[in-house]
Amino acid sequence: MRFSIFPACPNHIDKEKKRIMSNLNDDVIFDIFSRIPGDILETTFKYECKNWFNMISSSVFIKTHLLHQTKDGILQQVTTGGIVKLMFINLNAMEANKELELITLPENSRVVCSCNGLLLCLDSTSKNMYVTNPMTNETVALRPCNHELHSGVEVRYDLVYVPSTEKYKVVELYYDYANHHPVFHIQTLGVNGLSDSYRRIEEPAFKSALQYISYYESISVSGVLYILVGSGKIICFDVGNETTIKLLSLPTCYSNDNGVDLTEIAGSLSFIRGTRYDQFDVWSLKDVNEGEWVKQFKICKLPANINNRVPPYVNLVVLGSLNDGEVITFPDDRTDVYGQRIFVYSVKTMQWKLMNTTNSFQATPMVYKSDNAVEADEYHE
Repeated sequence: MRFSIFPACPNHIDKEKKRIMSNLNDDVIFDIFSRIPGDILETTFKYECKNWFNMISSSVFIKTHLLHQTKDGILQQVTTGGIVKLMFINLNAMEANKELELITLPENSRVVCSCNGLLLCLDSTSKNMYVTNPMTNETVALRPCNHELHSGVEVRYDLVYVPSTEKYKVVELYYDYANHHPVFHIQTLGVNGLSDSYRRIEEPAFKSALQYISYYESISVSGVLYILVGSGKIICFDVGNETTIKLLSLPTCYSNDNGVDLTEIAGSLSFIRGTRYDQFDVWSLKDVNEGEWVKQFKICKLPANINNRVPPYVNLVVLGSLNDGEVITFPDDRTDVYGQRIFVYSVKTMQWKLMNTTNSFQATPMVYKSDNAVEADEYHE
């Protein structure tokens, strides 16, 4: 059924439309249009008159419209002269809209990770961290964790959304190589504009699993942080209760494989691995308590028109999944004169698409998802 803001009057629809719209001012029309799906705006309203065309084409409207729509897409950190701009590409199924500039980060800042609509950022000079909503440009500062950083220490950070409490938490994994001592520090984003203090969580049983974190890869799914630490092992940390920590093993055939890529598909932890047979195997975690994995499907060869531009499958890294796992993206590190390239695969149609993004050679892409993102005033005063 086609969406319409007008009553169904087959014999007088054009006259009725003009009568209703003539009585609405531009602000009301702007608000109505900002809530209508983009494809309907394009085909039904944009070309009705010059005023509507200019309104719908404006950058202000595009940003406002984006706030009301599902915001799954690719976020690019584009670095020019030491300045980092965040560019967003909204993915509608297999189609990508043009890049939209969101915000410019403060000097010496970079995005560490994204989670459910928010970005965890680090100031490389002061080492201060903050969380920002790139759609609204609202920011909350994080209190520093009181520990000594030296050459024998590595630190990794993650931002995790806990659906049961609708809270965001920052997790720091602090690893001291001298003592082989891993420690989690965790804090919750507070409602008063500042986060509360870090809490220390130790798990001595995982010393053997965390011999190094140089190959650290992580993803959070439904409030659980999964950390791939090498040798086919994954640490599962329930960030919601801050106590449940388990150690999972990958399927036997990947027991010593450090080349898998973690992602989320249909609400489950999944991993994808390229093979020498020019295909990707996709596995999902069926039962976290039993550590049971299920092979879901495989992604076969690319079509001939773009296959010659793809590196070997075993070297192609997964950027992440979008639209609840319906779209899987793969960045191509071999940036050329056309800019950053991203290969997009649709699980439903089993079709590939090659997408050129920014023309910058200094662009770092990441998946950006905000299906359940909280409003800024829920975490920032």
